[in-house]
Amino acid sequence: MPLSPGEKLGPYEILSPIGAGGMGEVWKARDTRLDRTVAIKVSKDAFTERFEREAKAVAALNHPNICTLYDVGPNFLVMEYIDGAPLKGPLPLDKALRFAAQICDALDAAHKRGITHRDLKPANILVTKAGIKLLDFGLAKLTNDAAKSTDDVTVTMALTGKNQIVGTLFYMSPEQLHAGASSQEIDGRSDIFSFGLVLYEMLTGKRAFEGASPASVIAAILERPAPSIADIAPPALDRALNRCLEKDPENRWQTARDLKAELEWIASGSAEAAKPLPPGKFGWVAAGVFALIAAALAFAHFGGSPRSASLVQTEMPLPDGVVPGYGAISPDGTKFVVSGTPRGGKRRIYLRHLNGAEFAAIQGTEGAGLEPFWSPDSQWIAFGLSGNLMKWNTSGGQAPQVICSGDADYGSWSEQGVILFNGFSKPEIQRVPAAGGAARNALELDSKLDEQLQRNPRFLPGGRAFLFNSAGKVRGAQFFATLDGKVRRRLFDNLNSPLGWAGLAAGSRGLVAYVDQSQLFARPFDPVTGDFEGEADLLASGVHFGPSFSFSRTGYLAYLPTPARPVRIRWYSRTGEPGETVSDPGDLSEPVLSPDGKRILFVRNYAGKTEVWQAGAGGGTGDRIASGQGIRRAVATTDGNILYGRREGESGIMIERPADPAGAEKILAHFTGNRTPRPLSISANGKVVMLRIGGAGNSELFVYSRPDGKIRTVPRAYTIESALSPDGTWLAEEIREDAATRLVVMAVPSDTNTPLPTTVRGIASLPDSVKALRWSADGKELFVLTERALMSLPIEWIDGAPRAGTIRKLFDAATFASFDVTADGQRFIVAESEGGTTIPPIVLVQNWQALLRK
Repeated sequence: MPLSPGEKLGPYEILSPIGAGGMGEVWKARDTRLDRTVAIKVSKDAFTERFEREAKAVAALNHPNICTLYDVGPNFLVMEYIDGAPLKGPLPLDKALRFAAQICDALDAAHKRGITHRDLKPANILVTKAGIKLLDFGLAKLTNDAAKSTDDVTVTMALTGKNQIVGTLFYMSPEQLHAGASSQEIDGRSDIFSFGLVLYEMLTGKRAFEGASPASVIAAILERPAPSIADIAPPALDRALNRCLEKDPENRWQTARDLKAELEWIASGSAEAAKPLPPGKFGWVAAGVFALIAAALAFAHFGGSPRSASLVQTEMPLPDGVVPGYGAISPDGTKFVVSGTPRGGKRRIYLRHLNGAEFAAIQGTEGAGLEPFWSPDSQWIAFGLSGNLMKWNTSGGQAPQVICSGDADYGSWSEQGVILFNGFSKPEIQRVPAAGGAARNALELDSKLDEQLQRNPRFLPGGRAFLFNSAGKVRGAQFFATLDGKVRRRLFDNLNSPLGWAGLAAGSRGLVAYVDQSQLFARPFDPVTGDFEGEADLLASGVHFGPSFSFSRTGYLAYLPTPARPVRIRWYSRTGEPGETVSDPGDLSEPVLSPDGKRILFVRNYAGKTEVWQAGAGGGTGDRIASGQGIRRAVATTDGNILYGRREGESGIMIERPADPAGAEKILAHFTGNRTPRPLSISANGKVVMLRIGGAGNSELFVYSRPDGKIRTVPRAYTIESALSPDGTWLAEEIREDAATRLVVMAVPSDTNTPLPTTVRGIASLPDSVKALRWSADGKELFVLTERALMSLPIEWIDGAPRAGTIRKLFDAATFASFDVTADGQRFIVAESEGGTTIPPIVLVQNWQALLRK
């Protein structure tokens, strides 16, 4: 019974016809379960051997340039719907070579699976915005209206049997034409001949072998010499094409992989391809090769005497001016990928082959998330971009592909093809098939723990269990959990570092790695039971906080050292002119002006502690007021006191004390679970204080009323930066939703018994994330420090509510970390990186196991 638009085929709603042929029909349809568009091939009869052949062939392949099989019905196949047009020449040389390399990559993937296409032709190659897609693997041509032609003869003498004619005449190899009378085996080299015919047509717009009848076409393929493209292409490409079109398979390219490499070499230009490595690079590469051998030997003896081999340490500098996010070495130890923000640009992903000379930016990743992560086979990376989880094949040649909707900053990819990730839009870790689909919660929030946020998932070997960070009353806790949700075990308290896996093989005893106080540790761990099995060993010091370390299966440890940040506190004018320096350079941050503008508070990190210092507005040596663990910021009150938070035992405490170093402390509030408060701003009358606990994407915000001590929670889980208006009645916030940065305002009722409202009002959109927010003293201006500039947003007050004007840039401020503003809005006191932050190179360690105790 024929189908028609609007009908249902199982869960699939038929939309419109795509084409029809001798075997059946092709329809555009909608999967009502996932709300995605698909293509459905419906057989005229019962499910035929031909359809079964295609289903098995396509299901065996997972490649960005091959159409994906989603589902199989009783007489239909559900395929990826591809928005593209059949390949058609002539094409510019560079585009033809790019498409040709993608076709070869797809053929190589198929041939490695024992699949020979047998019907490679332009009609089965669609050109999309992301590159090419191959259709109809393992199947004779299924004609559609878009590609149908009266002279495009399809020959199908049989569908089974290894010596039968199957294919489209104009694109057949000699051995396909001889199949009926010869015992010659048809293998991947037949596809290479057909590829040569396709390549010729891509370059010239004409078929390589024409004829007035099928018989004359067959004769041309079997007897006529290969046509030349010497007049339109480089000699090397002409030779490569002629080798594709050799009559004898033994004389052709033997693998699509080798052919792809040749085409890429031609595309790069023979002179460029023949260049030696830049001076000074060969030693690094050679050291890496020999170190890899040493590491492999060390792995063979791991668990015996790892200290018998020597450590080998090398460095991988990032491109000049790029500030790194987080990165990871590939599981096979051949590549490294890292997010980075170039000077004056947006964050993107950079890739380096370890036997190469330098990092290269991946096209199409501008605005990417913080941490790219690898597939287990080291062929793909995944990352967040524009509100989607994306994947990109590191062989290149195509644009990143969407896996699912949902912002993503951290993730992990299992051997079973499951991805766990988290972002800002949902508190739970999300789970999605790597092939694509709808994301869902991997693990529900634990109400017994008052869990509010899950982050940094890391799969353990086998894909059954994973590690993750949790926030809420268990802030700073790390857990072991199984994917089925049946097991959840707490591993650490009071540790904010993500956990990594340094195990050596699936299912084996390995190690969990983590950073504590800038030191990287590895502790023996059973990935099946979730139990620690010994004491931790120190692997490295001076390691950057966060997911800044990774391990390969082949013996590499890679980590990002803590950036050197000599910072000075200095003045700047409203026009961006630098003024006097208030302090000598050091590890300084968070300058804050006293209400009278005569004093400057700032935080200094020294010898593992944090200290609050006070200096005069004109400079001087200053005084240390307080010290302790975890102090992030201090604010001054109108009555001469200061407020700050610090860690004390298992709690975080908020403290008020006189600015006099000899004054006594008064504890205002306790926050359990190592949740150390950081005062962001204080109202002009000193009665309302804005507090933040946690970091970016992991924050809790509170309004503290002074002096009655009441605390109200700001009902947003993902606020990054906030500032109170001078009168304490409005809160300006930076929020990140759907990969966008916005400024919003929220009313703060003066009645401390009134819960804060859940509604917010947008006031501006920003091109970058925000480092700090400050109001002018009169409330008529909001100053915004982004990653690149200091900006001004005029505020008009109407009936007691703020209405924003147009935001504008005051001056470039990429070296600023934080700031405060004078009462008249004309001068800024800033924490400025001296000469810019010094970004150390990524450290690569081979035979890191030598650091483990026997």
